[in-house]
Amino acid sequence: MGGCSATNACFALRGAPQDYDGWAALGNPGWSFTDVLDDFRRLESDEDFRDQWHGLDGLIPIRRHPRSEINRAQAAFLDGTLIEADRVVLAAGTYASPMILARSGIGPAAELQALDIAPVVHLPGVGSNLVDHPLISIDLPTRSFPGPSRFQAHVSFHSAAADLAGPADLLLSAAGPFDVRPDQGASGAVFGIVAALMAPRSSGWVRLASSKPSDAPRIHLAHLADADDLERMLHAVTEARRLALSEPVAAITAGTELSPGPAVPTDNRGALAAWVRTAVSTYHHPVGTCAMGADPSLGAVTDSRGSDMGSTVSRSPMPPSCRSSRPRPRTSRRSWWQSTSRGGSETHDPPIAAQIRFLAEALLKRSMKVVDMWAPA
Repeated sequence: MGGCSATNACFALRGAPQDYDGWAALGNPGWSFTDVLDDFRRLESDEDFRDQWHGLDGLIPIRRHPRSEINRAQAAFLDGTLIEADRVVLAAGTYASPMILARSGIGPAAELQALDIAPVVHLPGVGSNLVDHPLISIDLPTRSFPGPSRFQAHVSFHSAAADLAGPADLLLSAAGPFDVRPDQGASGAVFGIVAALMAPRSSGWVRLASSKPSDAPRIHLAHLADADDLERMLHAVTEARRLALSEPVAAITAGTELSPGPAVPTDNRGALAAWVRTAVSTYHHPVGTCAMGADPSLGAVTDSRGSDMGSTVSRSPMPPSCRSSRPRPRTSRRSWWQSTSRGGSETHDPPIAAQIRFLAEALLKRSMKVVDMWAPA
């Protein structure tokens, strides 16, 4: 369960408290940091701290590695089993969940009709509000290094436009070294200082290309479409290049910067912006395509309990943007959604409950479409 944060980097990041408080302020009760803290604590078995902020007997071991240790290899996978039930849980992820809904007739009615799909429930937010962390790498030549990554640190910091009293919006980390062919790097290896924007304002969409499950969806990430996002990414890249010239990094660099390279000087803002626009990539942290909220007319697809067609339990309902990788926020909420679906303490009736109940009834009659259809991301 989870992506590279669960099986590769193995960082246990909760995200900033202000992120969750912001979600609650959008009309999603039960999502403030005070509300979710106990969910995190129940998941954790913290080896370093024993206080009200950290869990002691959960299933996820948490520790802070000293510099003397290298990365430990960890892998954790959870396979789902298909069973027949009165309640449908859709957990196909940010890209596939809205596509399963759309092919089942739940989504923007005009878009569905254009693909000869009969609308069952008009929910204009299905597939919209796609937000992902954009990243870009400053690539540097180095010598081949046996064993796991030599880098076990990252730094978060504020852009010039960010509120210094709030959480940081930029992140720098190092990746590699990676062995490369001679034509890719004469030194035999490359590493990157990766700059990422953790609170993007740009949003895109995912849409059906056709009604066929075998056809991949159309995905528009809209990275750096907002002018403010571009400015903040330029700030991050500038800091990454400054770090690359520092003595500790220069000591392991074996030549001239590979990308963007000397032809794109930092003080040439126009050239640097042009390179950033073409080189930007994804952190693979997409959220938002089945967004939580109280009003479907404003883009809400699920209520605060993750219910639309019965249940949607993936990161697709998460509002933008949690300033960390997604697995731990997603896993903590799965625990909470599971408890509420089994008759837990949450008893409030969400404003869109009537529509949710109708939607669930409609889809239960079309259950084969729900459980069998899949669109590759």
